[in-house]
Amino acid sequence: MAMIMDAYNRRLVVMAEVYLGAAPCEYCWIVAGSHARNEVHMLSDQDHGLILADNATEADKVYFHHLAMYVSKGMALCGYELCSGRFMAVTHKWCQPLAVWKTYYQKWAINPEYDLLLEMSVFLDSRYITGNPQLVNDLQACMCQQLVHNARVISALARNALLQKPPLSIFRNWVLVKEGENANTLDIKSAALSIIVNLVRVQYLQLIAQLFTTDGAVVYKANTEERLQLLLEHKVINEATFKDLLGAFQFISQIRYSHQLQALQQGKIPNNHINPNAFNSFERTHLRETFKLVTSYQEIMKMKFC
Repeated sequence: MAMIMDAYNRRLVVMAEVYLGAAPCEYCWIVAGSHARNEVHMLSDQDHGLILADNATEADKVYFHHLAMYVSKGMALCGYELCSGRFMAVTHKWCQPLAVWKTYYQKWAINPEYDLLLEMSVFLDSRYITGNPQLVNDLQACMCQQLVHNARVISALARNALLQKPPLSIFRNWVLVKEGENANTLDIKSAALSIIVNLVRVQYLQLIAQLFTTDGAVVYKANTEERLQLLLEHKVINEATFKDLLGAFQFISQIRYSHQLQALQQGKIPNNHINPNAFNSFERTHLRETFKLVTSYQEIMKMKFC
């Protein structure tokens, strides 16, 4: 699904250049969030940005704003919702020269609080799509330099990842959404998937200092499963923890995909809200055990980082 989304994105950039004329300077189109992690699902929206060469003029920015508009609208027509938080290249803040992007990461590293923490969380997972790859390589090197030995940022990201709890009470009963159209359901995304993604990212970012190459660069990984593999290889986690977290992540991801596919087959709008009564006893038991595992992982991370 990520490869398909990549293909639409790249093709639309080509079409935009045909429509608007050749780009006036070097640039790089990047994606963020679940798209960058190659974890696209049926509800994935658009998260992306444009890194421009530092010699870009104001007139050049106007050109790239139109290019971003063309691509964003085209992606929406292909079924990918616009980002409600406006983390898209069409937003002027996310269509800037490389030097400006670097100042964003420097600011986030100094003051990782509130809205700045949200912005940082979105663009900590970024990936090249098209254009000049050196621009995103330079930006990621800058980002990693800001994160190395930055205990304040790592702690802030860890605290943020601990805010959401799996939907189990102290007696291991389900804690369901109480009101609204999703009453009596579990939010499978915030209940477990986002927690695993965010906490694995925290441990991966702490490992960044060991991943630098001799020339100061780093091969930055955004995918959660690849990050887990690196954590195992560098003995940040043991093999038992690796297998538990990987299994939990894959199990819950599969539940989400199946739930969303079933909704489409029934002519309904896909979502992340699942009624636990829809599962058989085997699935409910495994889901409960998975949530318990995520809770234990949170407790370990809380002692380590907070």
